[in-house]
Amino acid sequence: MGLLDTPTAGRIVIDGADATKLSESERTRVRNKKIGFVFQFFNLIPELKVSENVILPSLIRGDPRKKAEADATKILEQVGLIEKIRIEAPDE
Repeated sequence: MGLLDTPTAGRIVIDGADATKLSESERTRVRNKKIGFVFQFFNLIPELKVSENVILPSLIRGDPRKKAEADATKILEQVGLIEKIRIEAPDE
């Protein structure tokens, strides 16, 4: 479902497009813009603040920094973690 593997049968349709027919670079673009992954074990980048860890995917996607920062604030508010916005990531 994350377009990491090609199915041996059937197809995966995302926004009306058959994702099984996309090239690797097109699948990468779709993963970046339309698919989110929730990993069993989280891995924050310890050198970054919590807010910086949250905005990183948006910056990689090419969003403007101001938008990414506003989105990060909104997300942290929604999940009840706004007080952690400037806190350094915990050491592992």
